[in-house]
Amino acid sequence: MRQHGRLRTGRGLGLHDHACWTYDDDAEFRAAIVDFLDDGARAGNRLIYVGGDPVEKLRGDLDDLDGIDSLIGDGALQILSLSGVHRAGEAIDAEAQLAAYVAATDQAVEDGYTGLRVAAAATGLVAEPRTWAAHTRWETLADRYIASRPLAALCLYDRRELPDALLADIAAVHPASHAPPTMVPFRVYSQPDALMLEGEVDYFSADALRRLLPMTPLDDGEVVLDLSGLGFVDHHGVMALVEHARKFRLQRTLRFEKVPYPVERLCDVMGVSL
Repeated sequence: MRQHGRLRTGRGLGLHDHACWTYDDDAEFRAAIVDFLDDGARAGNRLIYVGGDPVEKLRGDLDDLDGIDSLIGDGALQILSLSGVHRAGEAIDAEAQLAAYVAATDQAVEDGYTGLRVAAAATGLVAEPRTWAAHTRWETLADRYIASRPLAALCLYDRRELPDALLADIAAVHPASHAPPTMVPFRVYSQPDALMLEGEVDYFSADALRRLLPMTPLDDGEVVLDLSGLGFVDHHGVMALVEHARKFRLQRTLRFEKVPYPVERLCDVMGVSL
């Protein structure tokens, strides 16, 4: 089972984990990256730190990482700048980016590492509003891959530069996050055999669920939406699920699994079915 819920430090994440770290303090930002990469080094992962700044500045973020010079010299740590491969204001090419992560993960395993661990300073990738929806879709695509491959990712976003509404959407498609509790009332993320929905969905968050569920990429065949992690759901949340199911089933097969009794009861009272 992947780690999910609220993170307090950058430690404790393993392969298959995908976490969103929002921050408003540079020291906290650097500590989270160092903790995350240090755990990976101890676990025998290959490490990548990527961001929009020049490599020299990115290297400075890792000054507190034990053995950094040896890690770089041995090829166990790579520091990469997006400045030469990504143009500011352009949406990420999700398929190309995923192909790069697939290749890097496979290469890490071939080179004898237990897997790949990536810390990504991603604030610059969503500097322009026109990139927001595409970037959120990219996070869901990456999450589906990470759920079943030897890869872990920590995606870092600066709350001082980005609106809460965007960060709420991005955090909601990660199994785990470091963010104010009110920012992430629910999560929708991948397991190898199902799409998980957990948390609370009510009047205030139902529209976000309507927006995020269609963004989630899915494999061919029957789609399973596991509701075992749902807590409180009001009629607005139920209708968001019903509306999604009706639209989705025009093209694909969707099955709800482990539906909590309160949700079943509310569906009966409302005269609707999932």
